[in-house]
Order: sequence, then C-alpha cells, then structure tokens
Amino acid sequence: MKFKKLICTLSCLLMTLAFSFGNEKLDNDLSYLKRVLSEAYVGYEYNVEQGFDFDEAIENVRNLYLKKAVENQIDENELSDDLLAECINSEIVTKLKVPDKHFQIATKKIVYGFNPQIWYSSKIFFKKNGDDYYVVSSRNFRIRRKSKYTGNVENLFKVIKSNKEYYVFGVFSKKTIEKAEISINNKTYTTKVRIGNYVKDYYPGHLGMKKTKKTLYLSISDCLFNGTDRTDYAILAKKFQNHIHELRTHSFENVIIDLRHNPGGAVKNITPILSALNFEGDYKNSDKVGKKLSTFDGGKFKYSNLIDEAIKGFKHDNPAYDKFIVEDSTTEYRRNNRVTEYDFEPAYKGKLILICDFNSASASENFIAYSYIFENVYLIGTNSSGTIDFGGLYDYYLPESGVGLHLASVSFKESDYLQKNPHWHGDTKGFYPDYWCTDNSLLPTLVAITKDKKLKKSLRGLHKQLL
Repeated sequence: MKFKKLICTLSCLLMTLAFSFGNEKLDNDLSYLKRVLSEAYVGYEYNVEQGFDFDEAIENVRNLYLKKAVENQIDENELSDDLLAECINSEIVTKLKVPDKHFQIATKKIVYGFNPQIWYSSKIFFKKNGDDYYVVSSRNFRIRRKSKYTGNVENLFKVIKSNKEYYVFGVFSKKTIEKAEISINNKTYTTKVRIGNYVKDYYPGHLGMKKTKKTLYLSISDCLFNGTDRTDYAILAKKFQNHIHELRTHSFENVIIDLRHNPGGAVKNITPILSALNFEGDYKNSDKVGKKLSTFDGGKFKYSNLIDEAIKGFKHDNPAYDKFIVEDSTTEYRRNNRVTEYDFEPAYKGKLILICDFNSASASENFIAYSYIFENVYLIGTNSSGTIDFGGLYDYYLPESGVGLHLASVSFKESDYLQKNPHWHGDTKGFYPDYWCTDNSLLPTLVAITKDKKLKKSLRGLHKQLL
C-alpha cells in the first residue's frame, strides 16, 4: 500500500512538473493579465498602496491552476478557461484590498466579481427616546413593547410607518438569510428577517411616467436607452425628451425618480432631468446645472494604449456609442481645464425623491450623487449596489483562453461630490437611504414625504415594478 501511494505521489509530481514547464498558453495569458492590470486598471495603484502584491498574486494563480489541472486531469496542452477564471477569482478578485464591484472575470459559463451587501429587515420597530430605542411593535411574541434595544445601533434603520418616523431592526448580508440575532434588554433573541424592497418584474429599456397635480414620477430602467441599437436608442431618447418636457412646462412640488434595478450605462443620458428640473423658464439656470455636473467628472483617469484599443472595440460593438459620448480633440483639454460652478443658487425648491435598490448601480448611483446639488433630496428604498468608486468600464480578453476581464479606467475615490456625500458608504455597500423601505412601506413612505394622497392610486403596484 505504501509503495502504491509513493508511485501515485511521484506520478502526480511528474505531471505537475510537465505542466510547469510545458504550458506556454498559461504563461501567455498570465503575462497579458499582468500587463492589463498594471496598464489598464485604475484600481491597480490603490491596491498596491494598501499592500496587495499583484506579481505574487499572479504567481499564485499559476501555481493554483497547475495544481487543479492535475487534479482534474486536464491535458497539459489545453487551457481551461473556466478553471483559469476560477483561479484568478480565488487569488486576485476575492483578495483585493480595495473592493471594486465593477471588477469582473468572465467566461461563457460564469462571471466572478464582488457581491453587494443586501438589506434584510425584521418586523420589530422602535421609537427613539434620547439616546435609547424602545420597542413599539413586534411580530416576535417574545419581544414585548417598551423593551429596550441593547444591540448595535447601526442595525436600526429609519423608516416611515403609519405616517410617523420609527426605526426597524435589520441586517446586511452578502448571502441569503432568513433569521438574525437581536439584543433586547441585554438578552439575545432570534428573529425572522426578509429582503428589503426591490423590483420584482424588470423590463430593460423601460421609461415610465405618472403624474398628479403635485407630483411627477419618472422611472428609468437603465442609462443606455438600449444603446447597442441606433433605432431603439432614438425612439427611447425621444420618449425621454417628451417626459423631460413635463418638467420644463409644469411646476411640480415633488419629483420622484425611480432608479430601482437601473444597472447604469452613460449618466449623461439622464442628467437632463436635473437641468430641466432647475429650468423654470431660465436658460442660464439650465446651463449652470450642466456646467456644474461637468466639473464632477474630474475623476482620476488611467491612460494607456490598451485602453485606447478597448475604446475602439467598445465603439465597434455598440453602434449607438457616439450618440451619447463624444470623444474628440477637445476631450482631454476639458478634463484638465475644468471651470467650477459650485456657487449658483438652484431654482428648484421642491422635493426631489430618488428610489433605489441593491440593483441600482454605476451610472444610476452617479446620478444620485449629482442630485445633491439640490436642497430637498430624499433617498428611499434600500441601499444601492455600491458600484461607482470606479468607472469607465472596458473589456479585455486573455489571448489563449479568452477569459474576459471587465476593468475600470476611471476612479472617483478622490472625488468630493461622491466621497463627501454622507449617504455614500463605498463599493459593495452603496448609498444608504434616508428612509428604508420594504414592499409594503414603499408607497406609504412616498405619500408621507410628498403629502400627496393621490399617489396611492396613480402609483399602485409600485412595489412590484417600475411604472
């Protein structure tokens, strides 16, 4: 038996050595991986500053792949894209010091990346008294009214219930959960939790509008307007302009922008909402909003030949690209010579209410950050995706295996408009709302903020879908 084990061990060792010296395809891919990360990924320097060693990580990818290839009896002359992607995820993606939800590794079968934190809510509500919180209602019969909350206050989230402000116990998780522990009167109880409000029925390319005399509701399912097709883009862009016309020609006390399940795209496609909102018959007001927003785009840009090549590929694969992003000889000049327009007084004094969920990502989160140029902004729903510390996304492919890399070329980690917003908590965490909502509390929260009871009818079904 010992002799057989020795033979088996030697056999595996010889196979590993054969892999180590003979897999040129693997070495080609890892060499290109190293180049792409160092030359095209804007998060590279941030991770190096935090002590992440990319050279060591790539060597670990190589060793792990060789080991698993032997275990899975993969031919030494072949290169498994799925296995290589798994190893890159294991040794690089999951170990990055600076989370970046845009960072993805993909094959035809699977996509690896960071998971967002998702909010789970209980049915235990509290009222604040001084610095303490006391139970006002509970579905858990063991937890009685007037009991004192003795847990971490970061697990209490402000909500509107019965037209009044309360706090509800909840937790964050990156995996599905059904129960959580809560501390009441210094005793630990287990309570049921459920996922927060999110869109159940999602339709890409959706633009919707509802209105009452006091309130305009706009819903936007993405910031691309089906940008891969010029015809679809033109139709949706025209529909969007018709909706914007409502802002230019009517004065609303409340404007609701529903960004749930909006995965992003090009934020400049939807920023005309903010200019139109501030219009009120004054063209200069509208222009000032545009100038102010353009100064916000002063992120940290990564430049390289690889990025230039990726941009050309993106334009080729997305024919409508030039419809909403114009790269010309003045682009770099504008980026480096920005005029700050922070001092103008916004004309719109009504309430701007933004709805988001944990699928609201990237450009839609950028829109949320832009919206705070106004004074009366309310963010409701759940936390957003947390996918905007980095931006400017392009795809790269390893030459032998075809494994795809989805990488950011722009960083907003040093942008005040985002990082100094108290609602923003970073990648994978997102924006935290002023009022957190579950399915049955979303519409009542809107009615309470707007004081517009007619929304009960006009926004019926809102908890399930974009209207």
